[in-house]
Amino acid sequence: MAAGGASQSVDPAVLREQKERLLAFFTAAKDGDERALKVSLESFEAARDGGAKAAVLGMRDAHRRTALHFAANQGHSGCIRIMLEHCKDAANAADEDGATPLIMAVLGRAPGAIDCVETLIEFGADVNARREREMDTALHIASRNGFMPAVERLLAASADPTLHSVVGTALHEAAAEGETAAVNAIIKSVGSHPAWLSVPGPRSATPLLLAATAGHEDASVALIRAGSPVAAHATKGETALHIFADNGHHGAVAAALEHAKDAEAAARKPDDAGLLPVQRALLKGHSSVAELLWGASKDSCDAESLDSLSAATSAAAVPSGAGAAGDSASAAAAAASGAEDAKAAAVSAREQAACATVEEEAKAADAFENDGSATAEADAEAALAKKAEGNAAFGKKQYSKAEGAYSEGVALDPRNAALRMNRSAARLRQGNNLGALADAVMARKLDATLAKAYFREGSARMALRQWEEAANVFFDGLKLSDVPEMRDGFQEAVRRGKADHAKLEKAKLAQEEEIRVEAVRAEKRLRRALERKA
Repeated sequence: MAAGGASQSVDPAVLREQKERLLAFFTAAKDGDERALKVSLESFEAARDGGAKAAVLGMRDAHRRTALHFAANQGHSGCIRIMLEHCKDAANAADEDGATPLIMAVLGRAPGAIDCVETLIEFGADVNARREREMDTALHIASRNGFMPAVERLLAASADPTLHSVVGTALHEAAAEGETAAVNAIIKSVGSHPAWLSVPGPRSATPLLLAATAGHEDASVALIRAGSPVAAHATKGETALHIFADNGHHGAVAAALEHAKDAEAAARKPDDAGLLPVQRALLKGHSSVAELLWGASKDSCDAESLDSLSAATSAAAVPSGAGAAGDSASAAAAAASGAEDAKAAAVSAREQAACATVEEEAKAADAFENDGSATAEADAEAALAKKAEGNAAFGKKQYSKAEGAYSEGVALDPRNAALRMNRSAARLRQGNNLGALADAVMARKLDATLAKAYFREGSARMALRQWEEAANVFFDGLKLSDVPEMRDGFQEAVRRGKADHAKLEKAKLAQEEEIRVEAVRAEKRLRRALERKA
């Protein structure tokens, strides 16, 4: 090539050699082959490609992971030491998610992972580095996975347990997963400050509420004995005592009554349905738990004994006949529940009819698909007359009348694809989108060469906002007939699908950002509370 050219070609043999050298490097790190790794690094030095230091830090895969990430994830501490001796800065190299080799070691939890953690910390790995989306550190990950050697080593290396992930602190993570040993280790490292133990995470739940809700009694008891308040309530006005009562967790209730300063207040606190913890225990049949709670809550109950409270609670929960009266709070709760059920069950008459149509068409499909007999010629002729009648009504925009004529034709000749296709159009014009879809699908099933049936189905799916399915049907229709309407339908379905996907992604990102912002705020609140207590 002439000197001074705008570009310079690279010898294919050189490119092949570089790729082979890079592959050997990553393979050695992933497999833990220390000898091969040393040879590979020596080859980088000899090739003068920036040397071994540049290879360790700069050579990355499509997710921006270095060979160090792979070695850490697989638990190869010897390979980690070899690479860090060439490039200490690589200890904190982050991939596209913000994960460092230390985080990868804890995530992998492979045999030898704790040795990797030790080696990385020795070479200056940041124990508080976070992944971007989850906002979690190596301590969060080790805590929720019960990886105790890593939890203890990270805490000894001054990992900050007050940092918040999208779930909360490392204590929230351990409590939510029922990792009692991790709960105890974290509490020991920070101390039993009430502010620390009761701090809500970004989703407003305290560590105790997370443990209780997930049914982890041992972790709940550990938190209570350390001083966690039990009167904090969840979204439905439930305290931890309500949840323990539901689950029949006798040990957790006993621990709360013995250790929690706010246990009696929590025992007298009704949930949003007006039920005390003792009533929840009675309704669930946990009599021993109810007996524990009765002493702390009887002054708040309009009952002389636990038996009378049990009878009153049961009567209020299951009224016997019209006009039966329970206590006012329970009645209100039942009314609210009924309203929610009614709201959830409210479906328009048109949608019900459409759903019935789909079921009806499915049954009809089974009937005539398994029927080998030919339609009588006289029926076919009568069906064609009904089709003409329907077409005339459709032309006058009398869509209901047109549907009726087409339906009569379908009854006469259930194998007539054109009748179903036309009825699909009539139904679509009336807003019966599900019925239109049922007819279009059936028409295409009866005659796969009928291009207009594809158009009808695509149109019905568009009306139902099934963009991807509509695009696929229009695309299949284009193979039969490349007409403008089919092409426009396909392009519009693709456009609308992309737009909806973009909206969903935007909403998802906004929600994630809101959680991250709240995590930072919660972290600041916790720090201020701990500073005041210090």
